Amino acid sequence: MDYRLPPTLATLRRATIIAVVLAVAAGMWPAYWLVLATGLRDGVMAWAEQRRAEGFDVGFANLDVVGYPISVRAVIDRLTAGSSNGTWSWSADRAELSLNPLAPKHFTATITGGQVVALRTESGRVAYAGTVQSFTAEMVDDDTEPSGALSVRDLRMNEVGGSEAIAVGQLDADAKGYAANPDTAGAPTFEIGVSLASVQLPRHLALPLGQRITSAAIEAKLLGTLEPGPLPEALTRWRDAGGTVEIARLDIDYGPLELNANGTLALDGDNQPIGAFTTRIQGFFQAVDALRRRRLVDDRAAITAKLVLGALARKGSNGERPTLSIPLTLQDRLLYAGPVPLFEIPPISWTTAP
Repeated sequence: MDYRLPPTLATLRRATIIAVVLAVAAGMWPAYWLVLATGLRDGVMAWAEQRRAEGFDVGFANLDVVGYPISVRAVIDRLTAGSSNGTWSWSADRAELSLNPLAPKHFTATITGGQVVALRTESGRVAYAGTVQSFTAEMVDDDTEPSGALSVRDLRMNEVGGSEAIAVGQLDADAKGYAANPDTAGAPTFEIGVSLASVQLPRHLALPLGQRITSAAIEAKLLGTLEPGPLPEALTRWRDAGGTVEIARLDIDYGPLELNANGTLALDGDNQPIGAFTTRIQGFFQAVDALRRRRLVDDRAAITAKLVLGALARKGSNGERPTLSIPLTLQDRLLYAGPVPLFEIPPISWTTAP
């Protein structure tokens, strides 16, 4: 005989089972939360110790883990970081690292309150102090495919005792790693996308076209595995294995220059960047004039560039500026627009001394 409980009793039984499961889970929740909280606190302490072992100065005034029962948050007061040789330092009033107990590999870091950045330049030490409307970073701690995202809004800092300023109206960045596949040569192992707008940088950086960047964006993939370890040696192994960087999109609106490009970067035998790009450029002639005024391009090279490239430019219509579609190449630290050498790129030292 096939006996079935009446619908009311069946519903009651299901509700009872659910209640028992929830009661057991609720009884275990405090212990689970404590394990996560202890792990988060120990993780922050271990991270700080590791940075110190690498030669960086990292410290904080206080560390509390709060948020029970909904979240797990490490609240850090007066966080400081910097190089041991004094080339740079940074401090923030308050930082917070949190995780979702239901997704414990997903971390969120936020920075609030005042911040101070100090740099050692050729003319001496300079410091900037200010605030940021929002600074949030999200990270997924996956051993095979880690990922992260960064969002900054309205960062404004003024020089202490001076008139210089640093500002970032908007910055968004995301990155994702992929598991290395030794059987697939040239497979992407890392990709990144960054966009920013309304950036103001200090004059002592001596940027070639002024201190304000209206907007910029890049989407790129790293092909080949960049192994952990000292950067110079890791880059050499990556280069020798055929590693490259594919730039699917590079957009820059900077000073008089508007540039859209895509191409490939690699490293030469001295670990200096080499590359080739397809570009679309507006404002090139004004940019050459600006480079000449700053003595980054001599008069002869500027005249040659304007004559040769002017003949290649497509005249604008309806008030548009002339458009230049031309390859850009970087070889032996010289940047070429078509056949015309523009200027020399300073050498890059990959040694990361703290």
